[in-house]
Amino acid sequence: MVSVWQGFDFSWDNAPHRLNELTSVTEGDQVRHAFTVGRVPDTGLARSWVTRLAADGVRAIDGCSRVELHAPLGERAAGGTGVVRVPVVGAATAILRGFSLKCESCDVGLHTRGFGIDLEDLRVRDGFLEFSPTAWVHAANSPDPITTGRGDYAYSIELEWSVLSGAPDAVSFAEATPVVHRHRGRPSDLVGELADPGTDHAVLGVRGLSVSQEYRGRWGRDGRFLRRVQAGVDDVDHRAGRFRPHLHFTNKGWITYPVQVEQRLHTTLIGFSSGEAKRQRVETRIRTGIGDGGRAIESLPR
Repeated sequence: MVSVWQGFDFSWDNAPHRLNELTSVTEGDQVRHAFTVGRVPDTGLARSWVTRLAADGVRAIDGCSRVELHAPLGERAAGGTGVVRVPVVGAATAILRGFSLKCESCDVGLHTRGFGIDLEDLRVRDGFLEFSPTAWVHAANSPDPITTGRGDYAYSIELEWSVLSGAPDAVSFAEATPVVHRHRGRPSDLVGELADPGTDHAVLGVRGLSVSQEYRGRWGRDGRFLRRVQAGVDDVDHRAGRFRPHLHFTNKGWITYPVQVEQRLHTTLIGFSSGEAKRQRVETRIRTGIGDGGRAIESLPR
């Protein structure tokens, strides 16, 4: 049985907050959530989508890559772990099992212009699948005592991944066309395009995602808060060659700063000849204090 992570949806009930801690990770038949506010207590909801895949001939090897990010306030920090090599037989790919992001330089988080994660440069060579886990985050230099100045900031991002492999006559893998959603705080109504896997069944996994914010007007240099951030997939119809992406970001609050958002979603289609797949949603209600965490481990529905 393989748990295919298909994205997340984090939302606060009462106010937008700094980027402090976000976690959505599948671990076997459980999902781990963390969702932490900044300087104001709040309640919220963390969601993750997972498809439980029982497919003949599919082999999974799980791992984790940790990226440490440092940069001066106002500048984007990007990095990676170098090339990961995993032994495989037959067709192979790597997909995310989720991620965990945490501000390491301030216990109430920082204003943000976005973040992103990806598994880049996938290729099979000499019996190994090779890929490069990468991540970035952009803490803003905004007019706030915590996020103004010339100091450095630090975040850590853990990319949880699965390497899937199997005989070419039993499984197939195809990267879908990346989806790009540019908006001003509205959900996507896009349709993603899929390749034909040449098999009877298919499930879509997530290889990478990002959300970046460009602020304009009087407060154009400011990074600000997030109220809701969502990135995931649904409604896969591999025979028709399409799927529905869920992409949304808003910073709505008592003062809503004008923002232009660009979200990207990279996916991989997992085709299999026989077996079954069951899509499930896991939700965690979050209640948290100042700089304190709402953390939980939820079991997947049976």
